Amino acid sequence: SLSHGFLLSAIGFSVARAMQRTEYTYIPCFAHCLNIVVLDFLQDNPEIANMLDVARKICSHFFHSAKARQTLTELQQQNNLPRHPLKQELAPHWNATYYMLERLLEQQKAVHEYIGKQ
Repeated sequence: SLSHGFLLSAIGFSVARAMQRTEYTYIPCFAHCLNIVVLDFLQDNPEIANMLDVARKICSHFFHSAKARQTLTELQQQNNLPRHPLKQELAPHWNATYYMLERLLEQQKAVHEYIGKQ
């Protein structure tokens, strides 16, 4: 259990450096550490990084084009898919990447048909 004398925070060199000047024990946030490990893994593997780059471009296309979103909605209806918009990976957290990929997988048939029409 934590008691007086401990500081739990996100990883930050300034925080860690400041803690060295005190009597407190610095404990990095586990969730933040896990996020960094997963993001590093995703970025350090060329095949995964390339796949994520393509996924980001696809989601960005639909985000920036009203016509593309309308066509996607029509294709979702034709294919009996949920009418969910694609998700952009806006936050620098691995779970944002996960939710982006999850939605792309859900809408794979409609996105594939859209690409085939272009």
